[in-house]
Amino acid sequence: MFFSYPLPGHLSRRSVLRHLAAAGGTAFTLPLAGCLEEPQPALRVATNQWLGYEPLYIAREQGLFTADQITLIEFTSASAIMRAMRNGNTEVAALTLDETLRLQADGLDLVVLWPADLSNGGDSLILHADHNLQPPWQHMRLGIEVGAVGHYFLYRLHQKLSLPRGLFDILPLPAGEHESAFLSGHVDAVITFEPMRSHLLRAGGIEAFSSRQLPGEIADVIVTTRHVAAQRLDDLRLLAQGWFAARTMLINQTPTVLEHLADRQKLTGSETRAALKGILWPDLHEALDLIRNPGEGLARTIEHLEDYLLETRVLKTRRGHGSLLDLDVSAHVLSEFTPR
Repeated sequence: MFFSYPLPGHLSRRSVLRHLAAAGGTAFTLPLAGCLEEPQPALRVATNQWLGYEPLYIAREQGLFTADQITLIEFTSASAIMRAMRNGNTEVAALTLDETLRLQADGLDLVVLWPADLSNGGDSLILHADHNLQPPWQHMRLGIEVGAVGHYFLYRLHQKLSLPRGLFDILPLPAGEHESAFLSGHVDAVITFEPMRSHLLRAGGIEAFSSRQLPGEIADVIVTTRHVAAQRLDDLRLLAQGWFAARTMLINQTPTVLEHLADRQKLTGSETRAALKGILWPDLHEALDLIRNPGEGLARTIEHLEDYLLETRVLKTRRGHGSLLDLDVSAHVLSEFTPR
């Protein structure tokens, strides 16, 4: 920071410099102290309980970043994450692409930093054992989170299985209430995700349909605003380094990591290993490829999701993948540890 004050007439700039040199420059010590930048607050990252976001919690557990650097905020629903982003209560969010497009439609200038995971069975329709999806059709009370990816899942479920309209009575249900509502009999079925999926299967629920039948369609991303991407680059790089290091530990099934995950998500060892098969975590190069290739990867998924959101009148106009996917931004965040 520079200051420009008028000098007294009897002092030239050269004489001022001589005085400063003689004083060892101490005359500037106090003024400059006030010019030092304040330390940045911790970067806030919002998630829900979805197992696909677990690399963030593993990174924290392994000391790959501290709470002073990055604060993880675990909400009970994607709707709460989206609300936090709208209200400026978090800088980064972990969301599905469907949820990201909904949030973008509210006017946020968002950019995907990297794809977190692809659901390959981790999202499911769970029924009570006395219900099924075969004729004669049984009317069902279906718990589903409003304004989140469960609606897209239901839309594709109807398309894939040609289910009759009116089969389900929709009961709005935050993800954090899926398990209790199902176990209490408040709903006959629920569209949910890991770890609640495993909890309900353990309790006798029946999986009738899963994201394994929708390959590549349910993708989760780490997203921020373009302003934060420009202002908090070092913090975002630290977050990315932690994510991909933890992802490697998870893929390698490091015993201490699996134990921590199982304990945090209230899963048994066998449930943990089974649940991990329902989630695909791209490595660094795969993540960049999913962003890089027009007409493929995330770009194609966004196109299909926009079709759905336009049809259901959530979106009024098509924005295209270019507004969310920016290889320059992603590569800049990931460049510190991209092998050269």
